[in-house]
Amino acid sequence: MPTRLILIVVLLLRAAVSMGFPNEPSGFGKARLGMTLDEVKKALPQMTAKRLPPEGGPALLAIYKVDNQSIYGLKPCAVDLFFDPQRLYQISFDCGRDEKVVVAVQKKFGDPSQITPNAAFWYGAHTNVTLNVKVRTFAFIDRALESDVQNRLRAYVMAHQGPAGTPAAQAEPTSAPTPQ
Repeated sequence: MPTRLILIVVLLLRAAVSMGFPNEPSGFGKARLGMTLDEVKKALPQMTAKRLPPEGGPALLAIYKVDNQSIYGLKPCAVDLFFDPQRLYQISFDCGRDEKVVVAVQKKFGDPSQITPNAAFWYGAHTNVTLNVKVRTFAFIDRALESDVQNRLRAYVMAHQGPAGTPAAQAEPTSAPTPQ
């Protein structure tokens, strides 16, 4: 009987997570999580490169930015767009250090799925929202793409780690195409 109860609880938790939360975000402005770099450049033409993969190095991650934006009544916001490097998988917002950031995010998304001393998390069917309550920044993260990025970064680190955590001298990086 206890096994059946555990199974029911697990199924209910999975259902609750897959239902998402109110107003689950899919992007920012006309930019949507999962879009290609070229599609986002068209949606946000004012976007500029912040950090690109090194010349000749592995293309693991590209970050672009858009300054002086507004979201949920918060402004001015600096927006960072993270690419894998070809698909948009995370959008981060820095709208200042005021408590109004925490209030606006919670008003938009309701009660968090999880709270820690430094952060709040909303787990959606497709998107997670994270809020750093100390620094007062927040992000929208594509669940599937972020998992792929983390796995690729982990594989890269493991391939370049020698004995006892020292860098490996001979490992060749595997990478995604470099953004233009």
